[in-house]
Amino acid sequence: MEFDHDSAPECWPEVAEAFQQSLLKVCTSTLQSITVGEDVQKIDADANGSDADWSLWPWSNDAGQLEDEEQQNEFLKPGSMFQNPYMSLWSRRGTPVSVTLSFLDDNRLRLRCENLDSVMGGSSGWIEFMGSFELQRVPGSTDRDRLLMAPIPGVESFKYDPALFKCKANFGLSCLKRIGSAALGAVRFEVDTSQQQVFVEPTVSVLRWFWDAPVKLERTSSKQMWIHEVQHTANGHAQQQRQGAMQASCMRPVAAFA
Repeated sequence: MEFDHDSAPECWPEVAEAFQQSLLKVCTSTLQSITVGEDVQKIDADANGSDADWSLWPWSNDAGQLEDEEQQNEFLKPGSMFQNPYMSLWSRRGTPVSVTLSFLDDNRLRLRCENLDSVMGGSSGWIEFMGSFELQRVPGSTDRDRLLMAPIPGVESFKYDPALFKCKANFGLSCLKRIGSAALGAVRFEVDTSQQQVFVEPTVSVLRWFWDAPVKLERTSSKQMWIHEVQHTANGHAQQQRQGAMQASCMRPVAAFA
C-alpha cells in the first residue's frame, strides 16, 4: 500500500521534526563517550547541531597513521635509486654483484642484478624484474613495509640474456621466464623507513644460486652508483676494478644520501 501524502494530517511536519529531534538526542547520547585506544574521549555535540571534534573519532587516527606512512615513504618517490654497497655481495667466481632498484614514474619499479656468473668464466650475466608496486605495513612494526610487485600490462615482468648463462642456470631462468608475471614473486622486498633502506631476498632456488641471503640496498643516484669491470693486463691476468663517477677506492662503499 502506498502512502497518500495528500491525506496526511496537517500536524505531520511537526511530528516529523519531533521525531528527528528525538533521534538526534539518542545518537548524541550514544556517541557522548568514545574509546580511542585506552583513553576515553568526549565528543562535544548536542541536539542543536553544534560542531563535533572530528579529530576524536576512531577512524581519524587511521587517517593520521596513513599520512605518517606517506611521509615516511617519501624517499621512494619516482627517480629514487638504491644499490647494495660495493663488495657487499659476491658471485661464486669472486666478483662483486650489483643489485639496483629504481623507482620510475607511473608507480613502476625495476630491479636489476648484474655481474652474475656467465659463460667462459665471465661475470657478465644479468637479470631484470619490472612491475608496479604497493606498500603494506609489516604487522606490529612502525618503520617496516613490505613492497609487493604486480605485473604491468604489455611489459615483460622478467628478462635475462640466455646467451650469457651456462646450461644449468639457463634452464632455471627459462622456467622463471615461462611463468610470466608470477616471476615477480621470485624476490621479496622489505623497506626500512627509518634508515631509508630496502632489503631484497630471493625466494626461489634458481636465484639462490646467485645469492641466498637478504642484501641491503642503500639510497644512491646515477652519479654515485658503482660499476665493476674486469680488465686484462698485458700478461693476460684479469684485474678487477671498480669504476664510476665517484672515482673512489674499490674498498669504499657507495655513500648514501643523508
